[in-house]
Amino acid sequence: MEMQKKLSREEMKAITGGKLACNCQCNGAGTWSASYSSSAAAYHDLQTYCSGGGSCHCTEPAA
Repeated sequence: MEMQKKLSREEMKAITGGKLACNCQCNGAGTWSASYSSSAAAYHDLQTYCSGGGSCHCTEPAA
């Protein structure tokens, strides 16, 4: 899996106006994606919707 350059929180805010595009995948079945004001919100949803855990990858939304 390819690693993308991680931007600083300030850089990310400047690019997205404070919003990150977080794509989360559950271990097993189920995927969802949404824009969050912080990655913490994405991981909260990850824990809420994925009983088996999973992972979130947060980047700036596509233009």
